[in-house]
Amino acid sequence: MCRKLVAPVPVSSYFRTRNQQHCVLEDWVFILGMNADKKWRAYRPAMDDWLVLPPCPGDYTFHACDKESIIAGLNLLVVGQDGNGCVVWRFDTITTKWSTTPRMNTDRCLFGSASFEQCAYVAGGSCNGKLLKSVERYNPETDSWELLPDLHTGRKSCSGFVMDGKFHVIGGQENGGKKITSGESFDTVTKTWTLIEDMWPASFVTSSVATPPFVAVVNNQLYAINVKENMLMLYDKRRNYWNYLEKIPHRAENTYGWGLDFKAVGDELFVIGGVRDPGLYMQAIHAYNRKSEGNQRWRFVTDSPLPIGGFIGKLAIHHL
Repeated sequence: MCRKLVAPVPVSSYFRTRNQQHCVLEDWVFILGMNADKKWRAYRPAMDDWLVLPPCPGDYTFHACDKESIIAGLNLLVVGQDGNGCVVWRFDTITTKWSTTPRMNTDRCLFGSASFEQCAYVAGGSCNGKLLKSVERYNPETDSWELLPDLHTGRKSCSGFVMDGKFHVIGGQENGGKKITSGESFDTVTKTWTLIEDMWPASFVTSSVATPPFVAVVNNQLYAINVKENMLMLYDKRRNYWNYLEKIPHRAENTYGWGLDFKAVGDELFVIGGVRDPGLYMQAIHAYNRKSEGNQRWRFVTDSPLPIGGFIGKLAIHHL
């Protein structure tokens, strides 16, 4: 069925209405695609529409470089580089304004991250070629970065997620491209890390230039995409083992995962982008619901109003 693409709405107009109506919890998907205007878009599944954020006032270097996004409370954080080094821009969805946060204690890229208890956690990564073990937490209420205990294993190109009330980091690589198959979980009460050996199979990683692991948690269950086989996987916590579920409706093995993304949205898993043929990136978003029956588990959600591809498409989930 052909679906009409709803014209994007200015985000400030939406929030004026939202504040008047005391809006309820909803999930958003933020996307910065291959668009010339450098504006982030936010897809609202509940309304099936797109909002356009005001342009981020970063400099030329920031807009030209690779970026990574995280959510902290009601804020979208975008980490990149400007003329002075590492910079973190913050979009406040209440004021609809952009501002910079204080710099992290350690500049970094290629880190694992996740949102937990209104804060943003970042772990590992790389700084000027140095492999990092350090971990930080951003609190939007105090607008500050707090150092946390180091990881057991320095790693870059890793991913983060929250499961069982703990921040986890999984996979990644060492300098030189050696694959890291372990994971680690962080207890925010005791502030200790636990190493989980063989949590991320080396067979899932296509090459040293592959994307960080595609992982997402729905109803406290960890899922992943095995890019090499285009398969959706389910993690068995008790056995520390991955089970095959089914093929995903997107392809990204020819680009080592670049151009694809994978996020939890409510009770569903969103698979975003991908590749039809070399150089031809998809704009489709599909959702997977394990509770649905048979071939009804996958559904088409919408098309992005802008191309998603290469190193440019970045996404984050916002819980309002």
